[in-house]
Amino acid sequence: MGRRREEQDPDRFLRMRGSHFHYCRRVPKALRELDERGEFVRRALDTIDRSKARTARDLHEAADNALWSSLMLGDNPQAARVPRQHLCPRFEVVN
Repeated sequence: MGRRREEQDPDRFLRMRGSHFHYCRRVPKALRELDERGEFVRRALDTIDRSKARTARDLHEAADNALWSSLMLGDNPQAARVPRQHLCPRFEVVN
């Protein structure tokens, strides 16, 4: 039930720190030992523009979802991170 509300929130996983947006998301409990980032994923989005922050958030969210899906399927954690490295530089073009 909470998941639907989360998907409908246009600013899900976005937090303001000062005047800039950050991507903040909790790592699923079952994957914390495999995900080296700890309990939370936090990334500065280097923007004060909400629409740019939402676009960047969508890229990070897709990358995290893909990583966690791969880890749940038992893929090698290093191999699962490779697509993330290719996906995140796209934000530089948007920004």
